[in-house]
Amino acid sequence: MKILQFILLGVCLIPWSAYAQVASQTFDPSIPNQLPSAAGFSRLDGSGEPDPKQAGVFGFNRLSGGGAAGDDALNWSTKGYGTYLGSRLGPVSFDLRTTHKTTQITRILGGVVCGQIDEVLNCGAGVIGDTRKQVFGHQHLDLAVVLGPLSLGARVGSETAQVQSQGTLKRSLQGLSGTLRFLDFFYVSSGREVVSETPPGYKNYQWGRQLSAAGFTLGSDSGIRFEIASGKSEQKSVKSGLGTGYWQHSAEKIDHLTVEIKLAQLILGVDHHKIDIPRTSSLDPEARATQIKGIRGTWAYPEGFNFTFKRDSENYTMGTEGDNTEEGSLTTLSLGGSF
Repeated sequence: MKILQFILLGVCLIPWSAYAQVASQTFDPSIPNQLPSAAGFSRLDGSGEPDPKQAGVFGFNRLSGGGAAGDDALNWSTKGYGTYLGSRLGPVSFDLRTTHKTTQITRILGGVVCGQIDEVLNCGAGVIGDTRKQVFGHQHLDLAVVLGPLSLGARVGSETAQVQSQGTLKRSLQGLSGTLRFLDFFYVSSGREVVSETPPGYKNYQWGRQLSAAGFTLGSDSGIRFEIASGKSEQKSVKSGLGTGYWQHSAEKIDHLTVEIKLAQLILGVDHHKIDIPRTSSLDPEARATQIKGIRGTWAYPEGFNFTFKRDSENYTMGTEGDNTEEGSLTTLSLGGSF
Protein backbone atom coordinates (compact mmCIF):
# COMPACT_ATOMS: atom_id res chain seq x y z
CA MET A 1 0.00 0.00 0.00
CA LYS A 2 2.93 2.32 0.66
CA ILE A 3 4.05 2.00 -2.94
CA LEU A 4 0.58 2.80 -4.26
CA GLN A 5 0.30 5.85 -2.01
CA PHE A 6 3.51 7.30 -3.40
CA ILE A 7 2.27 6.77 -6.95
CA LEU A 8 -1.11 8.33 -6.17
CA LEU A 9 0.62 11.44 -4.86
CA GLY A 10 2.63 11.73 -8.06
CA VAL A 11 2.65 14.48 -10.66
CA CYS A 12 2.44 13.53 -14.34
CA LEU A 13 2.93 16.30 -16.93
CA ILE A 14 1.94 16.04 -20.55
CA PRO A 15 3.55 18.24 -23.20
CA TRP A 16 2.08 21.72 -22.72
CA SER A 17 2.18 22.36 -26.46
CA ALA A 18 -0.45 19.79 -27.21
CA TYR A 19 -1.27 21.39 -30.54
CA ALA A 20 1.80 22.18 -32.55
CA GLN A 21 3.58 21.95 -35.84
CA VAL A 22 5.28 18.56 -35.88
CA ALA A 23 6.56 18.11 -39.42
CA SER A 24 5.33 21.06 -41.50
CA GLN A 25 5.32 24.79 -40.87
CA THR A 26 2.16 26.24 -39.37
CA PHE A 27 0.15 29.05 -40.96
CA ASP A 28 -0.42 30.46 -37.45
CA PRO A 29 2.74 31.90 -35.79
CA SER A 30 1.27 31.57 -32.28
CA ILE A 31 1.31 27.75 -32.53
CA PRO A 32 4.53 26.22 -31.11
CA ASN A 33 6.70 23.39 -32.42
CA GLN A 34 6.34 19.84 -31.20
CA LEU A 35 9.64 18.91 -32.85
CA PRO A 36 12.41 21.55 -33.06
CA SER A 37 13.28 20.79 -36.70
CA ALA A 38 9.82 22.05 -37.77
CA ALA A 39 11.06 25.56 -36.97
CA GLY A 40 13.54 25.31 -39.85
CA PHE A 41 10.76 25.65 -42.42
CA SER A 42 8.98 28.50 -40.62
CA ARG A 43 8.68 32.03 -41.96
CA LEU A 44 9.31 31.12 -45.59
CA ASP A 45 7.63 32.64 -48.64
CA GLY A 46 5.83 30.73 -51.39
CA SER A 47 9.09 29.83 -53.12
CA GLY A 48 10.62 28.36 -49.98
CA GLU A 49 13.00 31.27 -49.37
CA PRO A 50 13.13 33.33 -46.13
CA ASP A 51 10.20 35.76 -46.13
CA PRO A 52 11.55 39.33 -45.68
CA LYS A 53 8.19 40.33 -44.15
CA GLN A 54 8.58 37.72 -41.40
CA ALA A 55 12.21 37.83 -40.36
CA GLY A 56 10.88 37.41 -36.83
CA VAL A 57 7.66 36.92 -34.86
CA PHE A 58 6.64 37.75 -31.29
CA GLY A 59 3.51 37.43 -29.21
CA PHE A 60 1.71 37.10 -25.89
CA ASN A 61 -0.83 34.43 -24.86
CA ARG A 62 -3.53 34.72 -22.20
CA LEU A 63 -4.93 31.44 -20.79
CA SER A 64 -8.13 30.82 -18.83
CA GLY A 65 -10.29 27.76 -18.19
CA GLY A 66 -11.59 25.23 -15.72
CA GLY A 67 -13.76 22.17 -15.27
CA ALA A 68 -15.32 19.62 -12.95
CA ALA A 69 -14.39 16.06 -11.97
CA GLY A 70 -15.86 12.92 -10.47
CA ASP A 71 -19.58 13.77 -10.56
CA ASP A 72 -18.76 17.25 -9.23
CA ALA A 73 -16.59 15.83 -6.45
CA LEU A 74 -14.31 18.78 -7.15
CA ASN A 75 -13.87 21.61 -9.62
CA TRP A 76 -10.97 23.73 -10.78
CA SER A 77 -10.15 27.01 -12.50
CA THR A 78 -6.99 27.91 -14.40
CA LYS A 79 -5.37 31.19 -15.34
CA GLY A 80 -2.05 31.80 -17.04
CA TYR A 81 0.02 33.48 -19.70
CA GLY A 82 2.70 32.68 -22.24
CA THR A 83 5.12 34.40 -24.60
CA TYR A 84 6.86 33.51 -27.85
CA LEU A 85 9.70 34.98 -29.88
CA GLY A 86 11.16 33.61 -33.09
CA SER A 87 13.55 34.78 -35.78
CA ARG A 88 15.68 33.50 -38.60
CA LEU A 89 18.92 34.52 -40.27
CA GLY A 90 19.34 32.76 -43.60
CA PRO A 91 19.13 28.99 -43.02
CA VAL A 92 19.22 29.27 -39.20
CA SER A 93 16.13 29.90 -37.07
CA PHE A 94 15.23 29.90 -33.39
CA ASP A 95 12.00 29.86 -31.37
CA LEU A 96 11.70 30.67 -27.67
CA ARG A 97 8.44 29.76 -25.87
CA THR A 98 7.30 30.12 -22.26
CA THR A 99 4.09 29.42 -20.35
CA HIS A 100 2.93 29.80 -16.75
CA LYS A 101 -0.36 28.46 -15.36
CA THR A 102 -1.92 28.55 -11.90
CA THR A 103 -4.83 26.24 -11.05
CA GLN A 104 -7.10 26.39 -8.00
CA ILE A 105 -8.82 23.11 -7.08
CA THR A 106 -11.81 23.08 -4.72
CA ARG A 107 -13.17 19.94 -3.06
CA ILE A 108 -16.98 19.76 -3.34
CA LEU A 109 -17.52 16.26 -1.91
CA GLY A 110 -15.46 14.21 0.53
CA GLY A 111 -13.66 10.94 -0.15
CA VAL A 112 -10.89 9.89 -2.53
CA VAL A 113 -10.70 11.45 -5.99
CA CYS A 114 -7.97 10.54 -8.43
CA GLY A 115 -7.37 11.90 -11.91
CA GLN A 116 -5.51 14.30 -14.15
CA ILE A 117 -6.48 17.95 -13.85
CA ASP A 118 -5.13 20.56 -16.25
CA GLU A 119 -1.92 18.66 -17.07
CA VAL A 120 -1.19 17.52 -13.48
CA LEU A 121 -2.24 14.15 -12.02
CA ASN A 122 -3.75 14.51 -8.54
CA CYS A 123 -4.88 11.72 -6.23
CA GLY A 124 -5.74 11.45 -2.57
CA ALA A 125 -8.39 11.88 0.10
CA GLY A 126 -9.90 15.19 1.11
CA VAL A 127 -12.77 16.84 2.94
CA ILE A 128 -15.44 19.21 1.71
CA GLY A 129 -14.13 22.75 1.27
CA ASP A 130 -10.46 21.81 0.87
CA THR A 131 -8.59 23.87 -1.73
CA ARG A 132 -5.30 23.16 -3.45
CA LYS A 133 -3.15 25.30 -5.72
CA GLN A 134 -0.87 23.95 -8.43
CA VAL A 135 1.54 25.96 -10.57
CA PHE A 136 2.91 24.75 -13.89
CA GLY A 137 5.75 26.41 -15.83
CA HIS A 138 7.44 25.54 -19.10
CA GLN A 139 10.12 27.16 -21.23
CA HIS A 140 12.02 25.85 -24.21
CA LEU A 141 14.35 27.06 -26.96
CA ASP A 142 14.36 25.46 -30.42
CA LEU A 143 17.23 25.90 -32.85
CA ALA A 144 17.08 24.65 -36.44
CA VAL A 145 19.25 24.81 -39.55
CA VAL A 146 18.04 24.07 -43.08
CA LEU A 147 20.38 22.17 -45.40
CA GLY A 148 18.50 22.04 -48.71
CA PRO A 149 15.45 19.78 -48.20
CA LEU A 150 16.61 18.76 -44.69
CA SER A 151 16.00 20.63 -41.43
CA LEU A 152 17.94 19.60 -38.32
CA GLY A 153 16.71 20.82 -34.94
CA ALA A 154 17.77 20.84 -31.30
CA ARG A 155 15.84 21.73 -28.15
CA VAL A 156 16.73 22.63 -24.59
CA GLY A 157 14.10 23.42 -21.99
CA SER A 158 12.72 22.97 -18.51
CA GLU A 159 9.40 22.30 -16.78
CA THR A 160 8.24 22.66 -13.19
CA ALA A 161 5.01 21.55 -11.51
CA GLN A 162 4.41 22.69 -7.96
CA VAL A 163 1.47 21.11 -6.13
CA GLN A 164 0.51 22.49 -2.75
CA SER A 165 1.50 20.15 0.11
CA GLN A 166 3.19 17.71 -2.33
CA GLY A 167 6.31 19.59 -3.41
CA THR A 168 7.78 20.53 -6.79
CA LEU A 169 8.62 18.30 -9.73
CA LYS A 170 11.46 19.59 -11.91
CA ARG A 171 12.41 18.54 -15.42
CA SER A 172 15.09 19.42 -17.94
CA LEU A 173 14.59 18.59 -21.64
CA GLN A 174 17.05 17.91 -24.45
CA GLY A 175 15.86 16.89 -27.88
CA LEU A 176 17.04 16.31 -31.45
CA SER A 177 14.94 15.89 -34.58
CA GLY A 178 15.03 16.00 -38.36
CA THR A 179 12.48 17.01 -40.99
CA LEU A 180 12.74 16.14 -44.69
CA ARG A 181 10.79 18.02 -47.36
CA PHE A 182 9.75 16.40 -50.65
CA LEU A 183 8.39 18.16 -53.74
CA ASP A 184 8.27 21.45 -51.79
CA PHE A 185 5.02 20.50 -50.03
CA PHE A 186 5.34 17.06 -48.35
CA TYR A 187 7.13 16.64 -45.01
CA VAL A 188 8.25 13.72 -42.84
CA SER A 189 9.80 14.19 -39.44
CA SER A 190 11.14 12.22 -36.51
CA GLY A 191 12.75 13.11 -33.21
CA ARG A 192 13.63 12.03 -29.71
CA GLU A 193 13.60 13.93 -26.44
CA VAL A 194 15.39 12.92 -23.23
CA VAL A 195 13.77 14.12 -20.02
CA SER A 196 15.74 14.34 -16.79
CA GLU A 197 13.25 14.39 -13.90
CA THR A 198 13.69 15.25 -10.23
CA PRO A 199 10.57 14.42 -8.15
CA PRO A 200 10.20 15.98 -4.67
CA GLY A 201 12.08 13.82 -2.18
CA TYR A 202 13.50 11.46 -4.83
CA LYS A 203 16.69 11.13 -6.84
CA ASN A 204 17.00 12.27 -10.43
CA TYR A 205 16.14 9.78 -13.19
CA GLN A 206 15.66 9.88 -16.97
CA TRP A 207 13.13 8.72 -19.55
CA GLY A 208 12.74 9.26 -23.28
CA ARG A 209 10.00 10.29 -25.69
CA GLN A 210 9.89 9.67 -29.48
CA LEU A 211 7.62 11.28 -32.05
CA SER A 212 7.27 10.84 -35.84
CA ALA A 213 5.00 12.69 -38.24
CA ALA A 214 4.05 13.21 -41.88
CA GLY A 215 2.18 16.11 -43.43
CA PHE A 216 1.71 18.36 -46.40
CA THR A 217 1.16 22.06 -47.05
CA LEU A 218 -0.46 23.36 -50.24
CA GLY A 219 -0.81 27.02 -51.18
CA SER A 220 0.71 30.25 -49.93
CA ASP A 221 -1.68 33.24 -49.66
CA SER A 222 -4.47 30.65 -49.31
CA GLY A 223 -3.97 26.96 -48.71
CA ILE A 224 -4.37 23.89 -46.53
CA ARG A 225 -2.05 22.11 -44.09
CA PHE A 226 -2.54 18.57 -42.79
CA GLU A 227 -0.37 16.41 -40.60
CA ILE A 228 -0.62 13.30 -38.49
CA ALA A 229 1.82 12.19 -35.80
CA SER A 230 2.32 9.33 -33.40
CA GLY A 231 4.82 8.57 -30.69
CA LYS A 232 5.50 7.03 -27.32
CA SER A 233 7.34 7.65 -24.09
CA GLU A 234 9.18 5.19 -21.89
CA GLN A 235 8.14 3.83 -18.53
CA LYS A 236 10.77 4.48 -15.88
CA SER A 237 10.70 4.64 -12.09
CA VAL A 238 12.96 5.63 -9.22
CA LYS A 239 12.99 4.18 -5.71
CA SER A 240 12.88 6.43 -2.66
CA GLY A 241 15.91 6.70 -0.40
CA LEU A 242 14.01 4.89 2.35
CA GLY A 243 13.14 2.04 0.01
CA THR A 244 9.43 2.24 0.85
CA GLY A 245 8.03 3.84 -2.30
CA TYR A 246 8.50 4.57 -5.99
CA TRP A 247 8.07 7.52 -8.28
CA GLN A 248 7.13 6.53 -11.80
CA HIS A 249 6.73 8.03 -15.23
CA SER A 250 4.26 5.76 -17.01
CA ALA A 251 4.52 4.64 -20.62
CA GLU A 252 2.49 6.78 -23.02
CA LYS A 253 1.11 6.30 -26.51
CA ILE A 254 0.70 9.64 -28.32
CA ASP A 255 -1.53 10.40 -31.34
CA HIS A 256 -1.91 13.82 -32.92
CA LEU A 257 -3.86 15.26 -35.87
CA THR A 258 -3.96 18.82 -37.20
CA VAL A 259 -5.80 20.45 -40.11
CA GLU A 260 -5.34 24.13 -41.01
CA ILE A 261 -7.09 26.13 -43.73
CA LYS A 262 -5.87 29.57 -44.77
CA LEU A 263 -8.18 31.92 -46.66
CA ALA A 264 -6.17 35.09 -47.26
CA GLN A 265 -5.98 36.77 -43.81
CA LEU A 266 -8.22 34.17 -42.09
CA ILE A 267 -6.72 30.95 -40.66
CA LEU A 268 -8.92 28.16 -39.27
CA GLY A 269 -7.53 25.16 -37.40
CA VAL A 270 -8.82 21.87 -35.93
CA ASP A 271 -6.66 19.74 -33.63
CA HIS A 272 -7.00 16.39 -31.91
CA HIS A 273 -4.46 15.16 -29.37
CA LYS A 274 -4.67 11.91 -27.39
CA ILE A 275 -2.37 10.25 -24.88
CA ASP A 276 -3.12 6.70 -23.69
CA ILE A 277 -1.40 5.49 -20.51
CA PRO A 278 -2.00 1.74 -20.03
CA ARG A 279 -1.62 -0.02 -16.72
CA THR A 280 1.52 -2.05 -17.34
CA SER A 281 2.59 -2.89 -13.78
CA SER A 282 1.42 -2.87 -10.18
CA LEU A 283 2.94 0.61 -9.87
CA ASP A 284 0.26 2.07 -12.16
CA PRO A 285 -2.88 3.10 -10.24
CA GLU A 286 -5.16 2.54 -13.27
CA ALA A 287 -5.16 2.94 -17.03
CA ARG A 288 -5.47 6.62 -17.93
CA ALA A 289 -6.16 8.70 -21.02
CA THR A 290 -5.94 12.36 -21.99
CA GLN A 291 -7.95 13.62 -24.95
CA ILE A 292 -7.91 17.25 -26.09
CA LYS A 293 -9.93 18.55 -29.02
CA GLY A 294 -9.34 22.09 -30.15
CA ILE A 295 -10.63 24.67 -32.58
CA ARG A 296 -8.95 27.97 -33.37
CA GLY A 297 -9.26 30.96 -35.60
CA THR A 298 -6.65 33.56 -36.52
CA TRP A 299 -6.98 36.91 -38.20
CA ALA A 300 -3.67 37.97 -39.77
CA TYR A 301 -3.65 41.70 -40.40
CA PRO A 302 -1.79 42.89 -43.53
CA GLU A 303 0.28 45.20 -41.28
CA GLY A 304 1.85 42.13 -39.67
CA PHE A 305 -0.26 41.72 -36.51
CA ASN A 306 -2.07 38.47 -35.67
CA PHE A 307 -4.95 37.74 -33.30
CA THR A 308 -5.80 34.10 -32.41
CA PHE A 309 -8.68 32.58 -30.46
CA LYS A 310 -8.20 28.93 -29.44
CA ARG A 311 -10.49 26.75 -27.33
CA ASP A 312 -9.50 23.27 -26.15
CA SER A 313 -12.00 20.75 -24.79
CA GLU A 314 -10.20 18.54 -22.28
CA ASN A 315 -11.21 15.06 -21.16
CA TYR A 316 -9.16 13.08 -18.61
CA THR A 317 -10.14 9.56 -17.65
CA MET A 318 -8.78 7.09 -15.12
CA GLY A 319 -10.00 3.52 -15.43
CA THR A 320 -13.50 2.85 -16.72
CA GLU A 321 -15.66 4.34 -13.98
CA GLY A 322 -17.62 7.48 -14.81
CA ASP A 323 -16.74 9.20 -11.55
CA ASN A 324 -13.06 9.02 -12.56
CA THR A 325 -13.60 11.32 -15.54
CA GLU A 326 -12.65 15.01 -15.55
CA GLU A 327 -13.94 17.40 -18.18
CA GLY A 328 -12.90 20.98 -18.73
CA SER A 329 -11.80 23.55 -21.26
CA LEU A 330 -8.94 25.97 -21.79
CA THR A 331 -9.24 29.17 -23.83
CA THR A 332 -6.16 30.90 -25.24
CA LEU A 333 -6.13 34.42 -26.66
CA SER A 334 -2.95 35.34 -28.56
CA LEU A 335 -1.81 38.71 -29.86
CA GLY A 336 1.38 38.87 -31.87
CA GLY A 337 3.17 40.37 -34.80
CA SER A 338 6.00 39.98 -37.25
CA PHE A 339 9.04 42.10 -38.06
